[in-house]
Amino acid sequence: MISIFSIVFYTLFLGLMVGGLFVSKRSLPSQILILIVVAIFTGATFLGMFLGSFFASFVSVILIKMLLFIISILFIFFCLSRFHTTLGFFYSNDITVWGPMILLFFFFGMEWAFYEISLWSIIMTSLAFLLAMIGGTYLQILIQDRTWRLPFSPFIPFVWLLFILIIKLL
Repeated sequence: MISIFSIVFYTLFLGLMVGGLFVSKRSLPSQILILIVVAIFTGATFLGMFLGSFFASFVSVILIKMLLFIISILFIFFCLSRFHTTLGFFYSNDITVWGPMILLFFFFGMEWAFYEISLWSIIMTSLAFLLAMIGGTYLQILIQDRTWRLPFSPFIPFVWLLFILIIKLL
């Protein structure tokens, strides 16, 4: 039961982070983009959970958590290196940020395989991820409205990702 709560907790913070990253250009993301990211999240976590069930017998969950940490750091690095002040983190000409994000979702699902989560839990956490993305979008808009003079306000969602990583490694 605790594993379900921790998965929902991490999913909510991951959704807050991704939703906040979409507002980095100070405009709302399109609804299609949000639905595409939720579909990628659902597909990648399901695939990770499916493949992780085969590896659960001989791979440690600590190894998966360390891989999640490395991929998250790579995701932050790619986002920081590809950030454009007017286009944000995700823009049409650059797809290098999407790869680490999909891998992050994949290994997130692979970790779920160790907790033996059901398919219905994936559907429910995908809905929670959608709601958290919408909440993260509006939270980031509020943060940027209050800190509009600070140049680092688009990077605040990375704090949520680092918060998840620190808790996962403990």
